[in-house]
Amino acid sequence: MKRMIILFHIIILLFIPLHSGCSFTVQPENFHDDIELTDVDFFSLKKSSLLPFYISTKQHCFQLSENIWKIAQDTVVLNPITLYDAADPSYIKVGEYYYMFHTGKEGFIDRSRNLIEWEHSWSRVFPVNFDYNSISESIISFWAYDINIINKEFVLYVAAWTGSPNTSFIFAMKATSISGPWIYQGIVCKSYSKGGGMVFPIDPEYVSEEGSQYLFTGSYGISLSRLKPDGLRCNDGWNRIMNRDEGAYLYKFKDYYYLFTSGGNYNDYTYNVSISRSKTITGPYFNKAEEPVLQAGPTVILSSEENDILYGPGHCGEITIDKKGDMYILLHCHCKGLLETDSVRPLVIMRIVEGEDGWLAFADKDGNIVYSPSWTCSVPSL
Repeated sequence: MKRMIILFHIIILLFIPLHSGCSFTVQPENFHDDIELTDVDFFSLKKSSLLPFYISTKQHCFQLSENIWKIAQDTVVLNPITLYDAADPSYIKVGEYYYMFHTGKEGFIDRSRNLIEWEHSWSRVFPVNFDYNSISESIISFWAYDINIINKEFVLYVAAWTGSPNTSFIFAMKATSISGPWIYQGIVCKSYSKGGGMVFPIDPEYVSEEGSQYLFTGSYGISLSRLKPDGLRCNDGWNRIMNRDEGAYLYKFKDYYYLFTSGGNYNDYTYNVSISRSKTITGPYFNKAEEPVLQAGPTVILSSEENDILYGPGHCGEITIDKKGDMYILLHCHCKGLLETDSVRPLVIMRIVEGEDGWLAFADKDGNIVYSPSWTCSVPSL
């Protein structure tokens, strides 16, 4: 019955101009009582095929998509694309599937054929009866997994949070199959302090070029270390990239290495995504004003306001290029009032484009540059 009511509303609204930011009540002749569209269950909408709109229970706002037929043809998707916590995503394509790892002590592995429909908990890194004390007795949780292929094997970097930046560390797991079993490889790097500055080993990001391997890491600032040939240990010494932010992601585009980072409070609307770039992996990196980020910080390119429904965007996953040459990226957001708690950080998918200024930027489903999370995104042609 609920699906019939929703479909009836869509048909009615095709002929009625809508304005965002307002409540809307329909009085169809076939129903005795007024039906508030904001009463429709969001979870049912996400599980149904009727997705040409979103409903905000906080703002009581109903908005029809600009083009219902595009959505009917599966060319537009509604954010968020998951209804569960998938913070700090890292994913890799193996065969016909993308496999995603995200923050959590269980090490859940999700999979998807299209980056949009995810099979949650398809597998897990750590078995149900895993002895976490075999790694460290002080572990509280695992954050920001980073999945890679090194020397024809899967290598997973994991940030172990112990409750203190001084004792947290990054360790590695290795497997010959994406489904495991995953074998512990030891600690890659620990907290490091020198000259009044501190390397906080959290949010690992592995990159390689011409035989050299590096690991970005950090909260409270981004640092970079060269890895040993097996990728399982950092060499001594760190190169300080910037004195703020966390969640580094590096992407080579044309002549530059673009470094996406996240700053602000991870659990509220102040969390954001910034960008900087360099001609080399090791830096120096510059913001959009051509200032060195080590002194001036990077440029914020995606953020939110206090009362936004989608808020606190951050920690970018990998950029994927589809068959049309369009770039897409996954990151997490909070979604106020639409999930069981506001602390859940589901996935959103957004486009990445090159702006007229030559810098990479976030974009909406039509490729227009935006500076806040988009409710809709075009579907990648994978």
